[in-house]
Amino acid sequence: MTQKAGSYDTNKLEDLSLEKNRLEKQLTNFLELESRLLRAVGLEKSKKILEVGSGIGQISKMLLGIAPKAQLTAIEYSDDFVKEWKKRLASEIASQQAEMIHGDAHDIIPQLTPNYDFSYLRFVAQHIPQPGTLLKRIAKVTVPGGHIALVDSDDQLVINYPYDLEVRNLLKKIQEAQRQQGGDRYIGRKQICLLSQSGFIPQKAQVIHFTNKELPFDLLWELSFGFKSTLV
Repeated sequence: MTQKAGSYDTNKLEDLSLEKNRLEKQLTNFLELESRLLRAVGLEKSKKILEVGSGIGQISKMLLGIAPKAQLTAIEYSDDFVKEWKKRLASEIASQQAEMIHGDAHDIIPQLTPNYDFSYLRFVAQHIPQPGTLLKRIAKVTVPGGHIALVDSDDQLVINYPYDLEVRNLLKKIQEAQRQQGGDRYIGRKQICLLSQSGFIPQKAQVIHFTNKELPFDLLWELSFGFKSTLV
């Protein structure tokens, strides 16, 4: 995660291994799609990548796999995630291809050299207060012609059929709990406006749906509600 005052706090999780396992499954099941989308927005040509909210490092490995000539700066707030990240990217750290900066992205980004040509925020904006402020700071360290890619969710697009009142009530509780912690479960629809207001020129927005036809129901539920359910 990117900052302490947000709705994704690994210190509040009873079993961190469950969340790490969920993150692994998330990447495994969406790796092909995510890689294709990142290539389509120019990641392969990148020379300097900024990853905000780098988690346990599996996404960092993917980014460098797509752009093997790039250097990557990762920012992560969670102590546990930073330790895991450094283990996974030990060889990249040794070769100076990747660096980890541990702390609050709001504080760190203004101190960076403005030479990044690609920034990536993956399920980050929904958790942080004032995401627009963070995006403005990223814009200031982005070179002319640089790119930014955001991936996030919007709970209005969570549809259950047949209708289940218990599921809808659970979602409402989660949405309110995340709001109280500075997060926003409806951030997806706001990203284009946030980018425009931050100095970026939005090129494309894409909505992707998954159902239990694409993923087994138990897996879809775990990926969708595994972390959310810890908020209530």
